[in-house]
Amino acid sequence: MASGCGEASGRSRASVAAGWALGALVVLLAVLPRLEPALRSFRSSPDAAEYLLLARSLRRGEGFRLPIRVRYLGVDPQAPAEHRATGERAPLYPWLLSWIVSPEPGWPNPALQLSGVALAALAALLSLGLGWRLSVLWGLPPPAGALAALVAGLSVAWQPFLVRASVHLWAEPLGLCLVLGALSCALARPSWGRALGLALCLGLARHARPEAWVLAPLVLGWLARREGLRAALAPAAGVALIEGLLFTATGSLAPQLDLLRVDGYASLMTPGATPSAERGIAAGILRNALSQLEAALLPKNAAAILPLALLSLRREGPRLLHLVGGGLAVATIAVWSTNDPSRFTIAPICLLAVPASLEGVALAWSLRGPRRRWALALGLALWLGLLGHAAGRSMRGRSAPPP
Repeated sequence: MASGCGEASGRSRASVAAGWALGALVVLLAVLPRLEPALRSFRSSPDAAEYLLLARSLRRGEGFRLPIRVRYLGVDPQAPAEHRATGERAPLYPWLLSWIVSPEPGWPNPALQLSGVALAALAALLSLGLGWRLSVLWGLPPPAGALAALVAGLSVAWQPFLVRASVHLWAEPLGLCLVLGALSCALARPSWGRALGLALCLGLARHARPEAWVLAPLVLGWLARREGLRAALAPAAGVALIEGLLFTATGSLAPQLDLLRVDGYASLMTPGATPSAERGIAAGILRNALSQLEAALLPKNAAAILPLALLSLRREGPRLLHLVGGGLAVATIAVWSTNDPSRFTIAPICLLAVPASLEGVALAWSLRGPRRRWALALGLALWLGLLGHAAGRSMRGRSAPPP
């Protein structure tokens, strides 16, 4: 009896040690390739500049203000350029940057971009954990589950669009972490800690990325259907409290609502802009849907992710990642005036990469003998090789700011 307990305890310790080792490996493989590109120089872009200016304004105690105006819809042409920007940008990422940014003007220290690198590594780690949790729910044997979780973590770590976003001052990595955190909490055992974590992630996600407004209704609805209405009440109350506090602090219900008043986002940047959304709605939605589907099926994004994720719907177990990934895609497709699949597909592809990784490993694991080894070796080499090569290309190129 004592011998059996000792063996079980030894297996448990070995499993925990293996989990820590896999987590450390995923974090290292997410961070190390990004360090040199992130530190090489500041990668300037319009979004990065606005997040930087907002963070500096907050750091100086001047509030959520921009000293430049690039959106003119409903604006008096004689109004000063400096203005309150709560209706233009989600506040959470600039607020986090304000804790580490220098308030001085000029080009920032490129090390500020390590914030995105750290968030991308956290997203990869959360995906590893979700992959392991789903492998247990699917009933995969531990070796197959560990391999599938590792592939899920690396698929997110090396997702080329996420690599590009994470070496800029962009909010997508933060939004992805909050989405993955909410899903990790939703799949955990019921507890007050889970309710608190859910409330924080669900309440804050849309203040990092506007399209994440779909997260709370989807996750809370899924939780109520799976575990009963009472399981969703505590996190729902927490979300309502967070939303009320942030609305009181910012005075803005949601940023970028003006995008739903024009045919194209560039119209907002023209002085004297007027609403003009009647003609372009259907065409814009169709264009967004096709361009996002094309991006998801690109070989450099591991084109097998979408087919394998759809195939995995046949298996028993939670389909929450499919639900939220699809919801986030629909939320961006519906904004007809804006089309940027290289950024809007980051969260959906990363979420679907987790069940797709499990499905791919499970299919190969169902084979026997040498066929299993060959299938695993060739499949993983092709999958991770494509992602790794494309991720490397995303980190190359000039990034020096103009004089």
